[in-house]
Amino acid sequence: TFTSPNVPMATTLEFEVTVTANGLSATDSVTVTVGADRAPTVTAANVSVASRTPTTLTAIANDADGDAITFAWTQTSGTTVTLTGADTASPSFTSPDVASGSETLVFNVVVTANGPTASADVTVTVNAANRRPVVSGLNDVTENERVALTLTATGMDPDADALTWQWTQ
Repeated sequence: TFTSPNVPMATTLEFEVTVTANGLSATDSVTVTVGADRAPTVTAANVSVASRTPTTLTAIANDADGDAITFAWTQTSGTTVTLTGADTASPSFTSPDVASGSETLVFNVVVTANGPTASADVTVTVNAANRRPVVSGLNDVTENERVALTLTATGMDPDADALTWQWTQ
């Protein structure tokens, strides 16, 4: 018996046994492969995006043993978004609507390579983005000549910014 050694990568050990009885010998050998299945590594960068924009997260993973790598992304905090491709290196989503200031979303990616795992957190800072005002209430008018007319429109700014009006013909 023996205790296999701690090795940095898969290592082959060869043993030979010779058996002798009454002056006659027989020899045989055995190969023992000691494997070191190391955990993969993963890195992922934090990002800053504008409100309501398509956003892609990116993880870079490596496995020193050359094993196939799988990805599993989850959101751990912030306004819930729907991840597309949560089992890929680069899932995407549309950032939530942030009316003012910023909001932080946190995601976690777990990479697996033949059993061992590694994980990384990604912080996404979503900044408020100015939105276009909305104008409505305009209706076509048919009227006689030389009649005073008043044109009316309503407007609203989703960010509560002050509105200015300018009519042109």
